Amino acid sequence: MQLPAPDYALECLRCGLRIERDRMNVQCPECGPAAFLRSDYGRAPLTLDGPVERFASYRAWLPFAMGLSLPPLGIACFRSEALARPLGLGELWLLVSGYAPELGAELPSCTFKTLEAAGVMLRVLDQSDRMLIISSAGNAGCAVLEIGSSNDIPAIVIVPDSARETLWVSAEPGARAPLLITLREASYPDAITMVGRMQARFADDLVREGGAFNVARRDSMGVPVLRAVHAIGRIPDHYVQAVGSGTGGIAAHEAALRLAQSGSFEGGPMRLHLAQNRPFTPMVEAFERGLDDVEPMDGAEVRRRLAQTYTRVLANAAPPYAVRGGVRDVLGQSGGAMYAVDNDAARRAHDAIADAHGFDPYPEGGAAFAALEQAVAAGRIAADETVLVHITGAGWQRAADDLGKRPYPVALNAARDDDTAVAATIEAYLKAQGSAEP
Repeated sequence: MQLPAPDYALECLRCGLRIERDRMNVQCPECGPAAFLRSDYGRAPLTLDGPVERFASYRAWLPFAMGLSLPPLGIACFRSEALARPLGLGELWLLVSGYAPELGAELPSCTFKTLEAAGVMLRVLDQSDRMLIISSAGNAGCAVLEIGSSNDIPAIVIVPDSARETLWVSAEPGARAPLLITLREASYPDAITMVGRMQARFADDLVREGGAFNVARRDSMGVPVLRAVHAIGRIPDHYVQAVGSGTGGIAAHEAALRLAQSGSFEGGPMRLHLAQNRPFTPMVEAFERGLDDVEPMDGAEVRRRLAQTYTRVLANAAPPYAVRGGVRDVLGQSGGAMYAVDNDAARRAHDAIADAHGFDPYPEGGAAFAALEQAVAAGRIAADETVLVHITGAGWQRAADDLGKRPYPVALNAARDDDTAVAATIEAYLKAQGSAEP
């Protein structure tokens, strides 16, 4: 049964324009890509519609109808004395958006991109008659493939070929399963560019999700903070996360603002501590140098840096840094900071988490914890403050074993600039979906 969307409006963070009836609005009609829209659910306290750890329980602050049969999508949060003690911290909490069922983390795609994909797909189903097409560095694409296969929802996913090894799903793809295209010798920006060209070519049939501009994406990625605050009992003083585009950090900031404005919980303001993995650190460089925006990188430079980076899914060369409401703004509003973490530090921190708590975090979790170590060493976090570290992915091998996951079939492995082959594959897929039984 489809549960209706809550009452909400969208408000432009630059000009203040309010959109009372949302129909897949991604940008303000006046300000365009200069500013985010932000969803406004009113100032009533947050109400839960189910168990505290489950994504769907927070639908009062999600901008779409619940129209899919979703798995539990459990998010874990617990206090870590073992990791807090060496740092001299009294209140350190780990938020785990991955697969570690003994902790209560049950995201089948193993990362918080599962929540993002669910939100984006639900909003498209709720508000558009076109098919979703997305680019991904791996995690978001895997989540769309998993959810689409489980629910027979057509979609198109384009990723760099290097991401193929992580694209495993538990569902058996059927006739209406998503289409997967990989690009050889490509980076994430190459996949983004290809999706842009294909969406323009098939504009009547395909819709892009809009990246960080999509309120469903940000609000869904903010749910882990809502879940954590219920565990902690207050808004934390500090929030630590490794970021690629920074959308997860923006989402966390927006979730904390809503909680504070609604009066649901005390605490805060919540300072952001966002990490990137050296040498792929465009936002750290912009932040430390006081730049208005990140400096552009050409494709060769992207690939050079990516080859040296441990946490490859964090490599976004064009993040929403300078957008009104983007990374630069939320860092300034929260009094936050950014950190460059090298590969060895991220690996050591990864091992510390695994040894302390027995689950296997993704590399991004190691980068986040290494950033926490830097923040404490720099005196930016006091011993008596409450700290929340978001481990945004975990348990790939455990999920593969438990859920019987298998590699997702690739429909086309194309050269990164082969528009002709990609377009032909998409056209055939669209025709097949038009003739398939819904």
